[in-house]
Amino acid sequence: MTSERLLLINPPFPRKVAGVPLQLLYLAAATKNAGIETQLLDLDVEEESSRESILEKTLKDYKPTHVGVTSYSPNYPESLDILKTIKRTNPSIVTISGGPHEIAMNGYGRTSEFIDHRITSTFGENDLLQLLGLEKRISNRETLFPAFELIKDHPQYQFDSELFGGRRMTQILTATGCNQKCDFCSAQQEYIPFRKDTVAVQLEKLIDLGYKAVFFNDPNFTNPYREKSLQPVENSDVYRRIKDLMCGLIDLGINQELVWGCQTKATMVNPELLDLMADAGNRYITYALENVDKVSLIEMVKGITPEKVQRAIDLSKERGIKTGLYVMLGTKKDKEEDFEVAQKTLDFVEVLQPNYLSISILANYPMLDRSKPGERKHMQLDYANQRYSREPIWLGFDEGWGAYHPNTDVQQATRYKQEIDKRTIEKPNIWNKIRRF
Repeated sequence: MTSERLLLINPPFPRKVAGVPLQLLYLAAATKNAGIETQLLDLDVEEESSRESILEKTLKDYKPTHVGVTSYSPNYPESLDILKTIKRTNPSIVTISGGPHEIAMNGYGRTSEFIDHRITSTFGENDLLQLLGLEKRISNRETLFPAFELIKDHPQYQFDSELFGGRRMTQILTATGCNQKCDFCSAQQEYIPFRKDTVAVQLEKLIDLGYKAVFFNDPNFTNPYREKSLQPVENSDVYRRIKDLMCGLIDLGINQELVWGCQTKATMVNPELLDLMADAGNRYITYALENVDKVSLIEMVKGITPEKVQRAIDLSKERGIKTGLYVMLGTKKDKEEDFEVAQKTLDFVEVLQPNYLSISILANYPMLDRSKPGERKHMQLDYANQRYSREPIWLGFDEGWGAYHPNTDVQQATRYKQEIDKRTIEKPNIWNKIRRF
């Protein structure tokens, strides 16, 4: 054990997003395996009135030599406030800023006097180990098992009490990266699936820890192995990896002790695969619809159509699998055209009737400029000093609060909400059965 003491902090995000701070748990696994004493403080699950005192008490009692704070772009100002408190409490503490925001910025932009180091690599375990003065390196992410022992159960980690029948749940990865090219997403890396034996062993560990349900956090759980095409894939042979994994869960009896959910692309499932997934314990799948405007879907490089999403939803329901749906509004610059797309999209949601629904608004983030389709370049978005879209209305949307919206203002977001509220009142038999997440 070295003399370094690491504290990893998950900052608050005003719009509550269910789930564990998974990336920090992987980082903690890497540092603990290397002999670094590590603690994790999840301020997002703490009451707002007590966060500052909890942070100060943790710094006083634990006495970390290094503190790493993660952040998304919308809550980057909150991360800076935490880093400021740390430095003012003890200037000798080495402060490290990382997470999706720093990855997207990739070293661009002004730094803060309260940040000693910034980690900009997608998987920052090795950079963190180097900052801690260690020679040990992680050659493969699949060798890490999240340090779940560093967090206590919390309702926010459970997604929804109805999703898995109240079973104790958590999250885990079976792959890293995503080879899709959705142009609104700044997180695109090489897709590297884990070996099925590794996944099975880690799921058995979850069972030993008392978990009864798990959500696989891969962007596309059924991503065809080494498949680079954005086109629909019907040949089941490309699903050999995921089919082998499903057979392994069945053979080991894991499906008798653990139910699970995932998210994937509507073009990445077929009847045979869904049959096997259901047998292996799958009880929930989230698909992305975005919206029903085919021009927008092409511009976003989604590689899907509403019809293909409907087919995937129908196939899942036929097998008793609950479904979730991602919807994105605000893709049109013309406000009236955009609102018409929103209405037609909500009409289609009523046809699909998913169990769960996430409604987001198109947002720009650092390193992503949609003003020039096909060209991804750095945007000068100053999240350290500008507080984008922080009016209360944005808390009702994913990618809403704190984000920069190129096409949507407060008035348009209010129209969206009013339309959703109206439908809930007029069609309670449909909308009261759809839970927002």
